[in-house]
Amino acid sequence: MLALEEAQRIVLENAAPRPTSRVDVLQALGGNLAEDVRADRDQPEFDRSAMDGYAVHSEDLETAPATLALHPGVIAAGCWPELRLDRGHAARIMTGAPLPQGADAVQMIEETQVEDAGVRFFKGVEKWEHVRRRGEDLREGEVAVAAGTRITPAVLGVLASFGCATVSVYDPPVVGVMTTGSELVEYNEVPGPGQIRNSNSLALLGLLYRHGIEGGYIGKIPDEIEQIVEALGRGIESADLLLVTGGASEGDFDLVAAALARIGATVFFHKVAIKPGKPVSFAKMGGKAIFSLPGNPVSAVVAFHLLVDPYIRKLTGSADPLPRVYRGRLARPFRKGGPRRHFVPAVCRNAPVGLEAEPLEFRGSGDMVAFAKANCMIVVAEGDVVLAPGAEVEIQLLEDPRA
Repeated sequence: MLALEEAQRIVLENAAPRPTSRVDVLQALGGNLAEDVRADRDQPEFDRSAMDGYAVHSEDLETAPATLALHPGVIAAGCWPELRLDRGHAARIMTGAPLPQGADAVQMIEETQVEDAGVRFFKGVEKWEHVRRRGEDLREGEVAVAAGTRITPAVLGVLASFGCATVSVYDPPVVGVMTTGSELVEYNEVPGPGQIRNSNSLALLGLLYRHGIEGGYIGKIPDEIEQIVEALGRGIESADLLLVTGGASEGDFDLVAAALARIGATVFFHKVAIKPGKPVSFAKMGGKAIFSLPGNPVSAVVAFHLLVDPYIRKLTGSADPLPRVYRGRLARPFRKGGPRRHFVPAVCRNAPVGLEAEPLEFRGSGDMVAFAKANCMIVVAEGDVVLAPGAEVEIQLLEDPRA
């Protein structure tokens, strides 16, 4: 069995970034930038108020409480003030409005009171307090968003602030999904004796959709070598990446490895030292990639999370393709044995001590009902391990915040 890190290294080494396209910025959501985006101007563009209040000379309030004469009018956001603020005066100003010449601070309205003689200030302010200085976020020409960054709604806001109507992003791959197993019927059919519904395809298509990829469903293939070979050929012809579930182990009807050999695919590895998900393989043929995933549904999803997900991220230009690892505390005791690294379904929540993860009652790699309740996996090292409540553990979120 191959170590997980070695399998991930092989997968990423074989993931050449996809071609790029320039698209409308709104259509880029969920993609990865293929170029650095630089600030077209200083951000903020001018010294501006961070509060509703009064623009002042900070030195005038060194002996606060103090009363300052009030300049007539209000400086509103979107208007450029023509006045120069003299010492001993204050000017009413709104959040986001440009600071008038001469002012070097803003005092919030809650610390003031309007009087006949002007405005009474109950507290002083430091120089530049409650002021967003010009260029304090970015200077013109500096990188605002780096190539490889995932375009989230927040990143869209940054792009918009620098006038990016279009951006260059990596094209998503065409992905085909097929399952093998004579026992399968589709999810919308009633199983007969000895049959089960094909849940893996729908789960994988959902995982792809999270990447903004509309996967193509090739179909369910019976455990017959000729039909598997034919389906693999169709998949390779139509897709950049092919995901096959089932038939990945070494039973009498596990025929995917033999079918890969028949079509002349180069297999880089078969079996990774993880639980669940051990019988996963990675192959390529004519520049196209094939992941053979286990038939047990939890194994298939875990293998996708650890290997397929990073591969897709690297294809689409991610600068950080591997699953992110967080640290947390174990909520209840946990014990495991065996040579493989375990990925234990758990519920992760915020606690006074930070992240806390509680392992779920889980009956193995076929128990998708339990796994569906998890929002993370606890990573437990190889070998015999006994963990007490409160032990520090590694956590991988199933809903990746980059997605």
